[in-house]
Amino acid sequence: MFLEILRIIVSLGIFIAILFGAKYATVYWAKRNQFINNEKQIKVIEQVPLARDKAVFLIKYRDNEYIIATTPQNIEIIDKIKSEEMDNYGN
Repeated sequence: MFLEILRIIVSLGIFIAILFGAKYATVYWAKRNQFINNEKQIKVIEQVPLARDKAVFLIKYRDNEYIIATTPQNIEIIDKIKSEEMDNYGN
């Protein structure tokens, strides 16, 4: 009887340890991927879906920002904006 209870307690402890290990591994990978994503040269600033398969994106690449429209058949650059112009926008 005592050994069965001890076995259940040990099994429960191992299960809890696996859960905590998975949690910390997930947090570690999320931080690592965030660091990797910050090094990319192309960044999606904003995405606005217009329909199920159509969207407009604001993309930053180097010192320029692009407004891009996408459909299943086409990708089109609508406008190219210097980053300095975007900083002054709305002021």
